[in-house]
Amino acid sequence: MQSKLKNPNFYYLLAGLLSLLLINPIISDLLGYSSNWLTSATFSSCMIIGIWSLHGSKTLFRLALVLIAISTTLSILNPIYPQLPLQMLNILVVLIFCVMSVIFILAEITTDLKVDANRVVGGICLYLLIGLVFGITYTILEAFLPGSFSNMPEQAQRINSELIYYSYVTLTTMGYGDIVPLRPLVRTIAYLEAIIGVFYMAIMIGSMIGLLLNRAGSNTEDSKSNN
Repeated sequence: MQSKLKNPNFYYLLAGLLSLLLINPIISDLLGYSSNWLTSATFSSCMIIGIWSLHGSKTLFRLALVLIAISTTLSILNPIYPQLPLQMLNILVVLIFCVMSVIFILAEITTDLKVDANRVVGGICLYLLIGLVFGITYTILEAFLPGSFSNMPEQAQRINSELIYYSYVTLTTMGYGDIVPLRPLVRTIAYLEAIIGVFYMAIMIGSMIGLLLNRAGSNTEDSKSNN
């Protein structure tokens, strides 16, 4: 039986990612509520919504189901057993899901030569996922190497919203300077993320424009041959 299905729909994953990035800060600012459970729950919800974008691969879809089951279970156990090993395991599960999604989307949008709305959405999802992967990586580093960043509250036992913010600021090369990497390893990862962000935009936009021009050229040749 083939493990490859057709036409993955990246709109589901985009909806999950946007809900993940927006729900937590909105609830935190408007209601003044923030907790480990809320962070874990929003990530689990993102995974549940986003899994339908992975139906293009049966193997990845099944693996994603296992990861979601583990993450959901850990999110439920988190308020009952707020222990660091369980919380770090949940962070690792989310990181694996994000990396797996990055690999799948990258394979899909680089092998599909057709430029359509779904492919553009896939490119957006990939960009957002890269920021998440680095943000979660920074969280893990801060947990095991405390003091890796300046102006960090003591909450590295959960996915740190400040480090997610720092990741996207770095990825887009905005660099506000309110959070600064202090350790050499973290600084290296930070500038690698900035390089990836710059080259990603250049390569993705350039490749899509190239494909559109090739399609326009082929359509022109077809119309001339028909005439």
